[in-house]
Amino acid sequence: MLYQDLNCDGNLDSNDVAISSPLNVSAGDQVCLITKVQVPTNAPNGGQHVLTLSANVNFINAAPALNRLYSVTDVTTVGDGNSGLVLEKSSPTSSAAPGDTITYAITYTIFGTEPIGDLVIKDVTPSYTTLVDATADTIPDNLTGVAITAPASGETGAIRWEFSGQLLPGVSGIVRFRVILD
Repeated sequence: MLYQDLNCDGNLDSNDVAISSPLNVSAGDQVCLITKVQVPTNAPNGGQHVLTLSANVNFINAAPALNRLYSVTDVTTVGDGNSGLVLEKSSPTSSAAPGDTITYAITYTIFGTEPIGDLVIKDVTPSYTTLVDATADTIPDNLTGVAITAPASGETGAIRWEFSGQLLPGVSGIVRFRVILD
């Protein structure tokens, strides 16, 4: 799914608009885009999602007519768990009723041979829920701190855990967030 990032902050916010038709822009306009790719849990190792984004620019009042086609390709490849950072999102809740609290845990583990610095984990409150809180429960030793950016309790939107320090190979940690089902 492709979204227009209205405030150009690189985060998928609740007010960002899904793009389903061509965008008309004028000279000097800035258009920021975010693509959201979801990988099914049964996706095979090496499986790929390929997205080619194209922009057909037609210059109005140009004589002779002036037209340019630009494109960029994004490839997301499913790893085998031995090739770098692995994120696993889980919830012990299999069913919920309105008003129930649902807890999500995201376990992050590095299986590669090199440490990862500037680790940022992003998620968003699911549809029909509001945030209770977001925490960083298990922080490995070499990650020296975490800044959590999240909506206020009772609100919806993007959640971001930004770590300082380095995540070392073979090490894992857990971030969590809780939501209430509307």
